[in-house]
Amino acid sequence: AIKENIRNLRIFGNSYLKYNILPDLSFKTYIGIDLDNYQQSYYKGVSLLYRGATRPDPFAKSSTSQGLNWIWENTLDYSKTFNEHTLTLLGGYTAQKQNNDLQFIQANSFPDDQVKTISGGIVTGGSAVKEQWTLVSALARANYSYKDKYLLSALIRSDKSSRFGTGNQTGIFPSVSAGWRIDQESFMANIESINELKLRASYGYTGNFQIPNYGAIGLLNNANYVFGNALVSGIGRSTLNNDQLSWESKKQLDIGLDFGLFNDRIYGGFDYYNSVTSDLLLNVNVPATTGFNSVVKNLGALENKGFEFVLNTQNTVGAFKWNTSFNVALNQGKVTDIQGQVIEGGVSSMNRVVEGYPIGVFFTPEFAGVDPTNGDALFFKNTKNADGSLDRTTTNNYNEAQRIVAGDPNPDVIFGLTNNFSFK
Repeated sequence: AIKENIRNLRIFGNSYLKYNILPDLSFKTYIGIDLDNYQQSYYKGVSLLYRGATRPDPFAKSSTSQGLNWIWENTLDYSKTFNEHTLTLLGGYTAQKQNNDLQFIQANSFPDDQVKTISGGIVTGGSAVKEQWTLVSALARANYSYKDKYLLSALIRSDKSSRFGTGNQTGIFPSVSAGWRIDQESFMANIESINELKLRASYGYTGNFQIPNYGAIGLLNNANYVFGNALVSGIGRSTLNNDQLSWESKKQLDIGLDFGLFNDRIYGGFDYYNSVTSDLLLNVNVPATTGFNSVVKNLGALENKGFEFVLNTQNTVGAFKWNTSFNVALNQGKVTDIQGQVIEGGVSSMNRVVEGYPIGVFFTPEFAGVDPTNGDALFFKNTKNADGSLDRTTTNNYNEAQRIVAGDPNPDVIFGLTNNFSFK
């Protein structure tokens, strides 16, 4: 028989204190915590023969994990309205930390099922992991509006992450945005069918630090070796260090138009975006002479641009309601720089990252049809001739055909249609 117990206790909460220093100036401090405690015990008894086995193989394992994430934010907020102008200023400092503690142990060779815990068998393996990461940020934001129809906002933040190399832990990310509420203009006053019309645009930078902890540090792990005639435990490097590891950065332009018609019986929005992500955080191949396969580096860039359209309608109102939502998105993405790296994945490494193409294109021999005489699959060779042209003759030998970009798994268009009905 199999016996498994899982216990998971999670406690999270937040609290804040706000103090009005002046009528237009306030201070707010906020703290939030997330505590996660997980325990698992598993036992497979001597009476269970697994998948046709002729002899029992009793097995037990026990694992625990504890995670604590806390965040502390402190902000000063100033807001002032004078005549038809409104100005809001915000400055702040935040700190966040995550601690993880994971332990695992397993045992075999249980004589019977009387003791179903680790102590009833012979311990054959185990591991323990302690890790943490921190993020410290400072930010400043200014919002301005005139007559509540001309809007302007600017933001700058400085983020410092423990996951990057010394001297490269800080990233600075500014952004600006503007809006024009066209429906508030006097020339729109007599157009009753349009209750909202807003043009908006933004441009800014954001950062990404989502990599494993200690990616910039060369880690150590146990490494046994032979000394004399005995096996001796030791320590060896398990990862390569990279002191230059830093933030991945994305700059993006957005231009959009929001509209509402007939008191929002019809409303939606149109968006155009163009983003360029640089200094990608990737596992990069390294020479085998280093003793490793890869190292985390900032390398390469990719571009995404496209359009999005959303349309919502309230078809019927009252006791019986019928709402419809339609959305469509067109995205064009391509890798603009990969510096000669070979990044493959999928079945038989069929997907590849190739400069000038979207991520994950099919990189495989080009299918040319079927040989009518014997039914063999044919492939274009696509090897280079002496004059530089491609050899478009066919072969039934898959390995003789040159791999090329044969297709794109990313959809050209994504759309959806949802209808909601309710009766009250």
